[in-house]
Amino acid sequence: MLYVQRGLKTKRMEPYGETLAYFMNEFIPETCYVDKNSLGEFKFRSCYYGFSGALKDNTRKNENVINRDAIALDLDFIASGLDDFTLYDSLKLNLKCQWWLYPTISNGFKGLRYRLIIPLDTPLISDQDYKIVVFFISYTLMNKGILTRADPSNRTWAQLFGLPIGNQHYPDDLPIIRENQGELFPSTKERVASFKKYLQSQGQPITPDISKEFLNRSCSYHARTTYTAKLLTDFVKGIPQGSRNNKILELASYLIGIGLNNSNDIYKLLQVFNQNFVMPPLDNQELIGILKSAIRRAERTKRE
Repeated sequence: MLYVQRGLKTKRMEPYGETLAYFMNEFIPETCYVDKNSLGEFKFRSCYYGFSGALKDNTRKNENVINRDAIALDLDFIASGLDDFTLYDSLKLNLKCQWWLYPTISNGFKGLRYRLIIPLDTPLISDQDYKIVVFFISYTLMNKGILTRADPSNRTWAQLFGLPIGNQHYPDDLPIIRENQGELFPSTKERVASFKKYLQSQGQPITPDISKEFLNRSCSYHARTTYTAKLLTDFVKGIPQGSRNNKILELASYLIGIGLNNSNDIYKLLQVFNQNFVMPPLDNQELIGILKSAIRRAERTKRE
């Protein structure tokens, strides 16, 4: 089942009443002009979003997800050298199942930004199986040189996906939604187990299940919350879009302040935090710029 909503102001969604395939074949996307400075606000209020699967009470949150019947991948880390034309050709060559490809509203502002929707032959009923399939497909696309890394937000069990829309950067002579014909992607329990085994054979870690009781347990052996604990807790909770630059700058300044003096080491740590706890992650050039700002700030403080 497909659910839709406009904007991100509510978790309540409306059932579409038709299948994902029907929607993709019948939907006529709009094209709009979006100013870079108002892009975030436009995404929050004006874009349409979907969820393909089954939800309790038509409400999107992790505990309400009954199943997911399609994989939705944000392709935000597309390899340099690919463009709007060659990206489709590369996917068609290397991903033989059925899928739909279309640009996101952010396409063209900082390189290619696309979304890949892959219907499944068997709905996934656990978040761990969903993450394994997402990781397997992402890892395959990285091995084929299509992606440089995976977007961690794709693994979220209740993750929305933006519905097709074009902006002023998208070529006029291309359809906004492009399809590849093929069989539905295999997602039975046996196939998911084989994906997991393959990833482990490649040295890729598969996060084990951890009981909610353990995850929610408070540690009582600290007398007070230190600044370090607060900073790390902020990241674990997830850094939203409006706070990304300031929080990464705070982290970079903290790392310099505790004695890390090799900029490459600091940059590698920033990449880890950015990839896993910042939604959506900043690009590498932004990380470098923030690190340079933190270094300059530390140098000024030292002179003063």
